[in-house]
Amino acid sequence: MRTEIFHPNFGTWVCIGDYWAAGETLFDVIVQIGNMIQYRNYNIKSPLNARAARGAAENTHRFPISNVDLYQPDPDVEICSSPADNDDVEVVLINSSKNRQQSFW
Repeated sequence: MRTEIFHPNFGTWVCIGDYWAAGETLFDVIVQIGNMIQYRNYNIKSPLNARAARGAAENTHRFPISNVDLYQPDPDVEICSSPADNDDVEVVLINSSKNRQQSFW
């Protein structure tokens, strides 16, 4: 971590052992870390930082410190055949909030 975080499960590394499951993606792990930073998830029974664990135990009424939902809604996707009659496929991401489309070949 570049910036120190006063958290029971953060030190020179991040301990996500209690919140990790096989098959999770890197995105899922990043969201887990974001939820930990918000004190939505933390473990005071097996801490990396004992002082932060004591502080968390004494201040549970203050948590979570934020409720930002880090998961983004799945985009609407439209898959079209290529107009060139080859094996290419066009994938169109539709941003419904702004009615914009982004195409990828």
